[in-house]
Amino acid sequence: MNLSASGMSLTSMAVTAILIISAVIAAGQWWSRHEVSEFLSKYATIQSDDVLTSFKAMVRRQMFGAIFLIALGIVFVLLCMFLTSQLMLAGFILVLSLATPIFLFARSSKKVEVRARTLMCSNERLQVEYDRVASAWTKKLLPDF
Repeated sequence: MNLSASGMSLTSMAVTAILIISAVIAAGQWWSRHEVSEFLSKYATIQSDDVLTSFKAMVRRQMFGAIFLIALGIVFVLLCMFLTSQLMLAGFILVLSLATPIFLFARSSKKVEVRARTLMCSNERLQVEYDRVASAWTKKLLPDF
C-alpha cells in the first residue's frame, strides 16, 4: 500500500512537471518567433553592416534559446514516456494534448525563420557573411560569428 501511494505522488509530480515544462517551452517558442518576426518587421533586406550586426545578435539569441528548449524537450520526452507508462491511455492523451500544440507552433514558426534566413543583401560582401551566419543558425550548435 505504501509503495502504491509513493508511486502515485511520483506520478502527480510528473504531471505537474510536464505541465510546467510545457508552459516554459510554449513561452520560449513564442519569444523566439516574436523576436524573429520583430526583426523581419524592421528589416526587409540586409542593407548595411548595422543590420547585419543586428541579424547576428538575433541569431545568437535564437541559437542559445534553442539549446535551452532542446534540453527542456529532452526532459519533456522522458516525462511523456514515464506518464504514458504509468497512466496508460490517460497519460497518452495528456501527452498528446500537450505535445500537439507545441509541435504545430514550432512547425509554423519555421516559416518565419526561413524568411529571416533568405533576405536579400545590398552587396556581395554582406551576402557572403549573411549566408555564413544563416547557415550556422541551422547547422551548428553554437554561434561562431
